[in-house]
Amino acid sequence: MDKQQIIDKAKQIVDPARQSQLLYECLDELGIKYQKTTCHKCRRDLYAILLEELELIEDASDMSAWDNSEFTWIYHYPRPVRWGDKVITKKTPQHILQDFCQEHPKLCIQQSKIKFK
Repeated sequence: MDKQQIIDKAKQIVDPARQSQLLYECLDELGIKYQKTTCHKCRRDLYAILLEELELIEDASDMSAWDNSEFTWIYHYPRPVRWGDKVITKKTPQHILQDFCQEHPKLCIQQSKIKFK
């Protein structure tokens, strides 16, 4: 299989965590050594490595699922809470949630943003 066919196959991968078989086939074609895993973050990192080897991205580490430099806060408490002069709900903007979650980490969850090409 030539490089263009592998690129076409790799572009069919929408979610590497769920399309592991297609991901592993592409890695095998390129001769990249890996270990099969059920970890979704690991599969996304393998996908980033695949894209880097195919020269579709410059650096796979920029897409690492383990890097929490870019994330969103999710308020998961079942009801609104008054915090100072604000009411915190699931619709509260990120810049307010960030400060709130620093003080009350048990009421919030960090969710990583995953960049797909």
